[in-house]
Amino acid sequence: MKTTSVISKIKLMAILALSVMANSLQAQRVTAITSDKPTSCGSTDGSIKLAGLLPNTTYTIQYQQVGAAAAVAPLNSDANGNLVIPYLSAGKYVGLKVNSVSYPTPVTLTDDCHVDVSSTNPTSCNFSDGTITVYGLIRDSSYLVNFKKDGKQQPTKTIKANSSNSVVISDLESGNYSEINATNSGIVKQSLVPTVTLTDEIGKIGKNTFQVFGALYSGATVKDDNSTNLTQSYLRFNIPFGRKKGKDCDCDPGDRWVVGRNLFAQVTYSTNIDDLHYVDSTGNTGKNQMGQNRYVNRLDLFQHANFNVNFDFPFVTYFIPEMKGNGDLMHLYIEPTFSILRTTISDSVSFQVTSLLYGFNVGIRTENLNPFTLELNAKVFGISPVNSAINPNLNFQYENRNAFVPLGQTKLTTFSQTYLNLDALIIYNTNPSNADGSSNVFVHFSAYANVPSANQLLNSYFQLQLGYALNINNLVSTLSSKNKGTTSGS
Repeated sequence: MKTTSVISKIKLMAILALSVMANSLQAQRVTAITSDKPTSCGSTDGSIKLAGLLPNTTYTIQYQQVGAAAAVAPLNSDANGNLVIPYLSAGKYVGLKVNSVSYPTPVTLTDDCHVDVSSTNPTSCNFSDGTITVYGLIRDSSYLVNFKKDGKQQPTKTIKANSSNSVVISDLESGNYSEINATNSGIVKQSLVPTVTLTDEIGKIGKNTFQVFGALYSGATVKDDNSTNLTQSYLRFNIPFGRKKGKDCDCDPGDRWVVGRNLFAQVTYSTNIDDLHYVDSTGNTGKNQMGQNRYVNRLDLFQHANFNVNFDFPFVTYFIPEMKGNGDLMHLYIEPTFSILRTTISDSVSFQVTSLLYGFNVGIRTENLNPFTLELNAKVFGISPVNSAINPNLNFQYENRNAFVPLGQTKLTTFSQTYLNLDALIIYNTNPSNADGSSNVFVHFSAYANVPSANQLLNSYFQLQLGYALNINNLVSTLSSKNKGTTSGS
């Protein structure tokens, strides 16, 4: 009983100690940061005030004025838990630490001579659409703006302050901009930041991110023996394989060749697909005697597939430079392609035929023609049925339809029939500024044909599709942000 009593007391003391420590740590957290700006140009009577600390306690304070060395000093809080960092001049202060706790939000102190600035980088390699914004000016007043780029004085710009009391220096390339100032009526306002650095988008060339797109589209098909209309939908994955960060704008020509960039995976479902039917060798054209779609050759297994699971692997990609710089205007790629098809063929009963489609594709895709993206592809491929209770290897324009064979006895004959595909895709991006790929509206034209031979008739068709692809990544991110906003506001 005595031992149990001692253990209980130890537990109680431990709980009290932890509670005191928790309260102490909580009290050491800064609850508010305020500042007082210097009273005149060049003076050092500005300060940063921290609230919520323990009273009459010494803290190690670390901070850095942009353009100057970091400062570390022991400072004491007052009886109310407030602490003042004194003797500060105008500037932007970053890297604030109280003991080991960091406070990343910058603190800006201005005076009558200095103003704050911000910047945006050029949107692409060697573009000149970067900006520097100078704040704290007089609305609708004209300012003479001067600055240096990479140490060289630039021509003076005359810019009128906008409704936000700021001027925007536009059309800027990447570089280091210093001695930025704006003058009106002899009064000079200088930038708080000694140097503003604008950079091209690092890693823009060949950058690849995980993306998920869902699409719904309708298509009109014109075939050599019949025409159909159908609705299709797909779910498409773009999976980074070996090139996630991309390369810099000024990469060497040899670095523009990339092997194994990513993997595309797409699952397509087609509606309004009529079953294929065997036909007799009676010489009839178009549909068979019952007005049904005839089976001509293996290309029909692709055209009439209810399901298509497709994989494309860009084996080699070359990034074609922009005409005005060193970015990636176009991507030229060579990729093996592989699909698993599921098609229904009917005679007196229906049969499900599983086929493999495999081949190579050569394509080219634009990257910086926003809001449009253009894509052209040329593909050569073969189709091999692998699982059926009938024999779709036969050409039913020439052989009797009585072709039943036991399951598994069909041949897997590689490229016994060769097919060609020419493909053109026009995409309108609904949010061109989205680096991870925006939702889009697309028009897709495809032409398919077999290579005719002595024992095989020409089988060809054309498709024209119009659809909408939704970037599911962005949708999930948007919904997540809304949910977080609702939670934090409750």
